[in-house]
Amino acid sequence: MKTENQKHIETYQNLIKLSCSGRTIDRYTSIVSKYLTTVGDPKAATYAETLKFIHTFKSQSSKKQAQGALMHFYKGVVHRPDLIPRLPKIKQAQKLPEILSQTEITTLLSSVKNLKHKTIITLLYHCGLRINELLNIQIKDINGTNRTLHVKYSKGAKHRMVPFSLDVLLLLRKYFKQYQPKNYLFNGQNTLKYTASSVRKFLHKEVSKLHIIKNITPHCLRHSRATHLLNNGVDIKMVKDFLGHFKIETTERYLHLTVQDLQNQIDQADTKIFTLQIAS
Repeated sequence: MKTENQKHIETYQNLIKLSCSGRTIDRYTSIVSKYLTTVGDPKAATYAETLKFIHTFKSQSSKKQAQGALMHFYKGVVHRPDLIPRLPKIKQAQKLPEILSQTEITTLLSSVKNLKHKTIITLLYHCGLRINELLNIQIKDINGTNRTLHVKYSKGAKHRMVPFSLDVLLLLRKYFKQYQPKNYLFNGQNTLKYTASSVRKFLHKEVSKLHIIKNITPHCLRHSRATHLLNNGVDIKMVKDFLGHFKIETTERYLHLTVQDLQNQIDQADTKIFTLQIAS
């Protein structure tokens, strides 16, 4: 016999599946489960208890996740409008991501020997994919004739079509011939799908081999791609659609990276210029 809170959780999962996917569903469900364990009866919970629960999370991003999870819960499962509008809007500190330069990306892609690893890194970068989007690629999502990838299970359950180059197509054909994947493009050794932890592990290893002193994650390849496209004159609205962003403001943060890249190059040039002046 299911308890009332178990029924709440089941309803909540069905609700957020309408707009979320993958790890987001797991994360939000975990937050609400923890909340229900803390307060007991959500219908009797107080505003003070709700705020106290949100503050049990350490980082601003995790507090924001907790806030969002509970807002969905109190809108769609247990109707408590008195809690929703009074939850404070938590601003998340914007941190510029680590990126690889165009030279570093070229060096990385040419140095990877394992074909599966090379294909994964290539798609993460060239298609600007999130790790969850990559792992959910099915063979039927790839159109070799039009050279497009149908990206599903994206953030916010938003689908998009992503074009890829002829070089990427040739790499995919080579990968297909050797690995002959079934259903999902990237199968694990003993699992239907490759895992995110495996991707992070081999990517860290490949970057370390090149003595690149940066904390590079799979998501950094997406950041790098966006920055390189903007640096090379691609319209920001096109980059927005390419990445699957809802708001142009999300894409605009990469403009800061292009400015920083310019500043770094100017600083390097100034070092040489003023050294020559002093020496002359």
